[in-house]
Amino acid sequence: MHLLLRTGLLLLLLACSQKNEDPPAATESEMRTYSELSGLMLGVQAYQKVLRDSVRSSALQLPDNPMDLARLHSAQATDSRELEGNYHELADRFIQWNDSVHSGSKARRIEAFNKSIDACIQCHSSRCPGPISSIRKLYLPVSDSDS
Repeated sequence: MHLLLRTGLLLLLLACSQKNEDPPAATESEMRTYSELSGLMLGVQAYQKVLRDSVRSSALQLPDNPMDLARLHSAQATDSRELEGNYHELADRFIQWNDSVHSGSKARRIEAFNKSIDACIQCHSSRCPGPISSIRKLYLPVSDSDS
């Protein structure tokens, strides 16, 4: 009988001592919804970081881009005016330079990589300037081409 009473009290104490915690609130980034184009560009930025690190380390085989960059022309934007003007020309320039990163010497790869980043910055300078500071961080120092 004492064993049963002790077990009951122990269970009661455990039950009362457990905190009734609310689930964590969703973060702002989890609550944000992105347009198809914004989501694609976030993926491009993540890939560019991987590509930058591979070029910097002189990897013989660079990682393939898991995204279809041609979708830069057809993805739905938050505001369709973002696709006006020279957007498609700059998207083509980015794609061309991004493809060029996969060939040539380390110096040539760095040049092509940085030119692809230039195209991003030129485009974002006239529309959606917010990510320019994070895009600039992708540049590879030209001094890396000497190693």
